[in-house]
Amino acid sequence: MRRLPLLLSAVAAIAIAVAAFVARRPAVTTALSDAHSITTAPPVASSVTTTAIRFAEARPILAAHADALPPALKGKTDTELEAAWPGWVSQQNAAIRARLERGDEDSLVNFWLYGTSFTARPRATERDIATLNSRDKAAELLEGRLDDLVTAIASPGANDRLRFVRQVVERHGVNPATESG
Repeated sequence: MRRLPLLLSAVAAIAIAVAAFVARRPAVTTALSDAHSITTAPPVASSVTTTAIRFAEARPILAAHADALPPALKGKTDTELEAAWPGWVSQQNAAIRARLERGDEDSLVNFWLYGTSFTARPRATERDIATLNSRDKAAELLEGRLDDLVTAIASPGANDRLRFVRQVVERHGVNPATESG
């Protein structure tokens, strides 16, 4: 039970790192089990480069929609817009990446709770947990599934989702193949 907060932190860290490049990859539908499937992104290189739209490219669009600009850009002269543009684009990019990170955290938690490829334990649905009638049994199921997930990412084999999770964990400096990792 003492490992649960540490393992939950590891799952959250995995989710945070996944976001940036998942958003930039085409989706692929992959079977989770005979009756379920999820949409995931195919494996890619660990570094992704983004290019922001230059102000010169955005200028005609901004001018055509001057009345509908976001508050941070509205009412500015062309010179003020040009000066504000790089910072605004950077802030928007950061906000988008943060939303994607939160979404990936949700996806990883869903995989932990409902995934079947890494464990023989039952899924941890709200209904199934309620039938356990015990906080200790619910915690045991959740911790067991998390232990199974951590074990699976240490040796993911051909499972693309587990290999992807392992790559993300390793980018955070965690080596899931070691006891300390």
